[in-house]
Amino acid sequence: MSALDLFRLDGKTAIVTGGGRGLGQYMAEALADAGARVVICSRKVEACRQVKESIEQKGGEALALSCDVTRPEDVEQVVAAAKENFGGVDIVINNSGATWGAPPEEMPLDKFERVMDVNEGDLPHVSGGGKGDDRKRKGRTDHQHRFCGRSARGPSRLHADRRL
Repeated sequence: MSALDLFRLDGKTAIVTGGGRGLGQYMAEALADAGARVVICSRKVEACRQVKESIEQKGGEALALSCDVTRPEDVEQVVAAAKENFGGVDIVINNSGATWGAPPEEMPLDKFERVMDVNEGDLPHVSGGGKGDDRKRKGRTDHQHRFCGRSARGPSRLHADRRL
């Protein structure tokens, strides 16, 4: 057995929001390379379909779904599809993110709320929905969360890993 075998994700299912491009695409492809079945979702479903096709061409399993993480019903549909097609949810990568291109003091409240809705969104529903009847499954659901911010010195990106 090699050291890389310790990182295999065979039999696990991952949901990746914002998985159609950039970091989300790379995370979805890496999870699939490690053996996970991947549910790729975004408001831009065509980009997700392209990533799905790429994963399947390499022998992986994937779903491509439309999802606006600020809409609980969209999030619930993604979780339901993951359960129906792959039996549950083991990994959640909340890669969907938004920012506002202005200093905080110039940011209107409605734009701040939109950024928070996307960045915080309803992804806790994914993690919660991924548990429910899956409590008999071994392990835990990890929720990888990404959010963007602006500091006094300019843009910054913070990454946090919350274990749920």
